[in-house]
Amino acid sequence: MEKIQLIKSAIKSNLQQYTMFFALIGLMIIFTIFTNGTFLMPRNLSNLLLQTSHIAILACGVVLVIVSGHIDL
Repeated sequence: MEKIQLIKSAIKSNLQQYTMFFALIGLMIIFTIFTNGTFLMPRNLSNLLLQTSHIAILACGVVLVIVSGHIDL
């Protein structure tokens, strides 16, 4: 019972940090409902990963440039 209270207080104190995580979970649930459960199939997830992998690689390169301070937005 005390662990549940601890988890609830941690979520309440860090709600702003978890908002995007909850939004992602909500979108996954909505897409799963609208596609009759085919959204979370392994074939679809692998297609999503393959289609977004080049963008993720480019994003990592941009993050390295921004963090190193060579460019500013």
